[in-house]
Amino acid sequence: MSVSLHITWADGRKDILLVGTQQTVERGWRPLARQLGLHYVPLFPTALAVDADNLTPILAELELLRAAMAVKGESWALELSRVVGLIASLNQLVGSEGWRASIG
Repeated sequence: MSVSLHITWADGRKDILLVGTQQTVERGWRPLARQLGLHYVPLFPTALAVDADNLTPILAELELLRAAMAVKGESWALELSRVVGLIASLNQLVGSEGWRASIG
C-alpha cells in the first residue's frame, strides 16, 4: 500500500503524486510529525481531505517536517525529496479554484 496525493482539477484533469509507502509514512513521517506537535501530517496514512480551509496549515506543517528531515542527514534524503515534491504540488493549489484533493 502507498500514501499518495490525489488532485482533481477543475477541468477534470487528475494528478497523483506518490508520498511514500504506507509503512514509511507510518513509521517515519508520522512519529516525526508527532514529535513536532503537528496535527495534519499524522493523518496522511488514514486519508485526509485537502480543501481551501486546511491547505495553508498543511503547507506550514510540511515546511516544519521538511526542516526536521533536513537536519536528520542522508538517511532521510529520499523522504526529504518526497516532502519537497508534496509541498510543490500542494503549492499549485494555492489561488486555484474548483479543485479537489486528498492525501492518503
